[in-house]
Amino acid sequence: MAYPDDLLQFAQELANLYPDEAHQPSLRRALSTGYYALFYAAKQRAQAEREAALLSHDQHPPTPRNPRGTVSSSCVANSGNAGAATGEADVEA
Repeated sequence: MAYPDDLLQFAQELANLYPDEAHQPSLRRALSTGYYALFYAAKQRAQAEREAALLSHDQHPPTPRNPRGTVSSSCVANSGNAGAATGEADVEA
């Protein structure tokens, strides 16, 4: 985050150019530079959060859903109860 920090430092230097008087052009430029610093800091933070979200999404992709809304037989077969999807679950008599 060097660029926003550099802008803030420059804004402070501009604001302090004329410490004994309110030099309007320097103060306006300092304020404008401060706004740029805020903008770039927010932009960098948003980019970092977006990249973190994308990395998190890549590590945990969404589970594909069955378009019919039912449990597929392959899911049930993997769970150890293969007859549950067809209603033919093991029933003890």
